[in-house]
Amino acid sequence: MRIFNRWEIYILKYKHITRTMGVCGGRKIIRGTRIEVEKVVEILLQSDLTIEESYITLQQDYGLLREQIKEVEDYHRCFKNL
Repeated sequence: MRIFNRWEIYILKYKHITRTMGVCGGRKIIRGTRIEVEKVVEILLQSDLTIEESYITLQQDYGLLREQIKEVEDYHRCFKNL
C-alpha cells in the first residue's frame, strides 16, 4: 500500500489550486488566474460580509466560479494550521 505525502494529497484533492514558481511569487493561486488563494480567504473572512455576499463579490469582481470558491474554503479549513 502506497503512502502519500502531504503535497501529493494536496495535488490530488485540489484541482483549482496550484502553485507555480515565478507566478505571484510562488504563492498558491486559483489555477488559470493570478488570483491568490490568500486573497480569496481574506474576502471570505471579512466580518462585514455574509458568506453569500462574499461569494457574489468573488464571482463578480474576480470572475471565480462557485466550485473554485468552495475549494478554497475547504483548503483553508484543512490547511490553515500548517
